[in-house]
Order: sequence, then C-alpha cells, then structure tokens
Amino acid sequence: MSKTAITSPELAPPVGPFSQAVKIDGFLFFSGQVAQDPATGKVVEGGIVAETERVSQNLSAVLKAAGKSFDDAEERSCEHVSSAHLHTSGGARLCGPSLGRHSLCPYDETARTA
Repeated sequence: MSKTAITSPELAPPVGPFSQAVKIDGFLFFSGQVAQDPATGKVVEGGIVAETERVSQNLSAVLKAAGKSFDDAEERSCEHVSSAHLHTSGGARLCGPSLGRHSLCPYDETARTA
C-alpha cells in the first residue's frame, strides 16, 4: 500500500500531528477542514457563507498540491458542526452556491448533514 501525506504550501501548516490530506493507492482522503485564512491563521469572519467559501478555497489548494482539482472528485459532502447554521440562518440555502461555484457539488444536489 502506497501512502503519501499531502500538504499545500499555499495554506498555513496543520495544527497538530496530521496532514491536510493523505493519498493512499491513488485515493485522496482529506482531514477535517476549517475556514482558516492562510494569511492570518484565523478562522474567517462573516458567517457560514464566508466560511464555506474559505473551506472551498482551502480544499482547492490541497487538491492542487496533489495534482488534482474538484473535477477529479468522486464523492463530495458538506457537514456542519452546528445545526444552528442550517436551521436558524438559512445556511443550507446560503452555502450551496459557494459549493457549486467550486464544483464541490451542484447546488440542487448538495448533501447537508447536521
């Protein structure tokens, strides 16, 4: 089994002993992603739309480091830590366009898990 850690030079180094992604026998597995701004190291402000946009950009940078793009992805999902984002602020409706813009999934097929 071939196993390679993937880290993007465009992002802040991971906090803790993990990689941004791991490539195993041709498959790429991401660690949990947060909306960390690589310039400041802090989570972006602006709510779920800004956070979804930043996570999408971060995922794109890791894919690029692996020589891939969103077009190569076979499975995509969007999971929210807090269901409050989805139910009280219309988060599912608001984050969908960002996911679609980055080809994570078409807006009408966005998977939402709270």
